[in-house]
Amino acid sequence: MQLYSAFPGARSRQVAADLGAIALVVLSIALGIAVSGAIAAFADFGRQVADAGSGLQKSMTDAASTLGGLPLLGDAAAAPFREASGVGAALAQSGEDQQRFVRTLAVVAGLLVALLPMLVVLPRWMRRRAAFARRAATARRLADTTAGTELLALRALTTAAPRRLLEVDADPVGSWKRGDTAAVAALADLELRAAGVRTP
Repeated sequence: MQLYSAFPGARSRQVAADLGAIALVVLSIALGIAVSGAIAAFADFGRQVADAGSGLQKSMTDAASTLGGLPLLGDAAAAPFREASGVGAALAQSGEDQQRFVRTLAVVAGLLVALLPMLVVLPRWMRRRAAFARRAATARRLADTTAGTELLALRALTTAAPRRLLEVDADPVGSWKRGDTAAVAALADLELRAAGVRTP
């Protein structure tokens, strides 16, 4: 399978397009990682909230335990601290939830930033590369037969710029109709060049 044109100018453009596609992939991945890291940094706030909540819960639980041991008023004195301990637990849970949300958001945003440019550009690039390979393979097979050469010449008549046709022959259509071997071969070569294939 022929992946690149046999002619230096076209081949250079194809290689440049391939390098551009590779650069896009690398840049998209790097940008996705950067965005993910920037968003993930906000998880620190959730970690601080969770730590503060855990600290408050522990302090209030310890205070409730201490006050609960007092005679007569122990349970009454410990009750507000037990309630405050519950607030600390809720605060710690809120901090954990915030961390999970931020981590998920970081992963999703990073993937979107990395994948969207690739999903937009790469399929089009791959279609063009596959179309070139198919066209080159078909042109090469046609060039191996007399009828195929005539078909290539006809295709050149229908797709090539008029200026290019007149460079090949002063009356390209008439020469093709008459079966002028030299004109047919020159027209076929025109189509082969457009397909990136050298004349066999």
